Amino acid sequence: MARVRSRVQTRNRHRKVLNLTEGHRGKRRTNYKVAHQSMMHALRYATIHRRDRKGQFRRLWIVRINAAAREHGLSYGRLIDGLNKAGIELDRKVLADIAVREPESFAKVVEQAKAALAGRQGLEHAPQQAVAFALKDLEQHLVAAQARRRDDLALAAGGGPHVERPKQLHGLLPGDEAEI
Repeated sequence: MARVRSRVQTRNRHRKVLNLTEGHRGKRRTNYKVAHQSMMHALRYATIHRRDRKGQFRRLWIVRINAAAREHGLSYGRLIDGLNKAGIELDRKVLADIAVREPESFAKVVEQAKAALAGRQGLEHAPQQAVAFALKDLEQHLVAAQARRRDDLALAAGGGPHVERPKQLHGLLPGDEAEI
């Protein structure tokens, strides 16, 4: 019986490894033996770092929330305590996003937390209707902020003064199309 060679399978296996090592330098990219070792090493650390990334993001969110809270005279811990007492259930990811993108909305959140810390609107100190009203006011403010952001994006996409002025400087009037 004739010997069976596995050239196609070997070539496919090698190609798969070399494709996974795209972006590596030197022989780690071109030499199969070195590339295979590099790939195994990279995949092992990718698994570890996937877990680490979650903690790194949480630390980043906490730093951002702390910086924004200190601008309003609260520490991170006091802010979280106030939010818990006020019954506001925003996670750290959302709080950090609001702090960076919508400082006015974050100021409203901090205001609610300060009120809860002072005992004016905590769940144990205020009736349920007052807490619901405060959360409704905050929700309306967030909806208005999202509408402003949508308007800004529409203005940027459709033109506006920051786009029309350079066109005028270059001799293009509104409505004219540049010839290619």
